[in-house]
Amino acid sequence: MIYKRGRTCWYQFQINGKRVRASAETTNKHVALQLEAASRLAHASGRGVSKRNVGNLQDVFAEFLAWAASHVKPRTHQRYRVSGKRLGAFFANERLHDLNTARVAAFTLERSRECSNAGLNRDLACLRTFLNWCTRMDYVTQKPYIKLLPEGPGNMRTVSHAEERAYLGQAKPLLADVVTIMVQEKCSQFRGITSTGKGDTFSSHLGKRSLPAGHFR
Repeated sequence: MIYKRGRTCWYQFQINGKRVRASAETTNKHVALQLEAASRLAHASGRGVSKRNVGNLQDVFAEFLAWAASHVKPRTHQRYRVSGKRLGAFFANERLHDLNTARVAAFTLERSRECSNAGLNRDLACLRTFLNWCTRMDYVTQKPYIKLLPEGPGNMRTVSHAEERAYLGQAKPLLADVVTIMVQEKCSQFRGITSTGKGDTFSSHLGKRSLPAGHFR
């Protein structure tokens, strides 16, 4: 099936129960049909369908990091670098074309023994972004299935009414008032407390409020 995204033709078909979808990188429908036919033949013969000869996963990931350096925020790029080290250690010397759902599942199992689901999901999300980039670069047109795991609340939990009453009962009146305002105005809208030599201020979506010096720690 040929369809368009914007002006560019894409093709999509199913073979051996798997869906194949890729950009034909052309606006000409007849050319796209020819590329679809070639892709069908490649899949039927089991050769894989990369349009380019790529090496192992680590080498391609290094190219991805070089690209990401000028396309994502520095903290995101650092996240990719950190995840890339663990991915590279597990998939060392494996060719990109050999990466499949079974190997991703094996990585998920091993990594789950080392860190929380939140940490594992960061690595899986990085791998998924990397493979999406590989698809755009025509290194692959098929990607393994990657499923993120459910994450728990971590160190956060809901404070009970009894705990809230116990805390406010022991707090100094001014501190209790500040906490109450924080809760009423929603913590997501609370922007913090700034300490100065003459006193303290805290800011929220309602504006700034002053606290006398020495009354807040």
